[in-house]
Amino acid sequence: MKGEIFAVIGTPHSNCHSILAEVFTNEKTSEMPVFLANFKTDSKNIHQFSWNLINGRFEFQIREFPLSSEWYLFFSQNEEISSQIEGLIDLLDHNQELSLARIITFVDSDLLEQEPFFTWLDCAAHFSDAMCFCNRSNDNAKFIKNAIERYKLMHYPIETLIHGNKKKSSINRLLSNITLRISHVFDSPELLENDDSPESDPYLKRHNDGRRVRAVPYKFQQN
Repeated sequence: MKGEIFAVIGTPHSNCHSILAEVFTNEKTSEMPVFLANFKTDSKNIHQFSWNLINGRFEFQIREFPLSSEWYLFFSQNEEISSQIEGLIDLLDHNQELSLARIITFVDSDLLEQEPFFTWLDCAAHFSDAMCFCNRSNDNAKFIKNAIERYKLMHYPIETLIHGNKKKSSINRLLSNITLRISHVFDSPELLENDDSPESDPYLKRHNDGRRVRAVPYKFQQN
């Protein structure tokens, strides 16, 4: 694997895969992007392969990767974010010609009304360069505004975008390689302070018995 990889974190009903698939359906590119995801898309302009997380490592169900310079790794909604972040670190370590472009989180905005949801969302925001609030409506507009303000007050440099059901946003704006995430776990080890290492990251750090210091649930309560 070589080129740039985007990691995509998505809640249920955020439609992250169809939103991104539509980008490549409407645009002609010289190389088809590769979706590494455990779901199917109908787009003919995308290569797609599934994966399993085995012993902290992403294992892809493919004998040989196609030639591509753009990869999209869709995180599972049935695994904790932290374990998949560790898997992504391992993937980059074993593919020196592969670089991380961005981590993007897609959020079903109807979930923002649930206060416990922010335990999960704060974790996603910690690792993300950009966050897209999907399914915007009159009912959830104020909760989107509050969420955006939340991360401003936390001094997160994360980029935000609102994607409504009627008025579509420019998703292309999120697909840059400008790094904005607050976490330093993907920085070069030579540049890291001890407190910035993956082992010291608040969401990756473990107790001596292996349990996360800051465990984050990944089951979603639906309205």
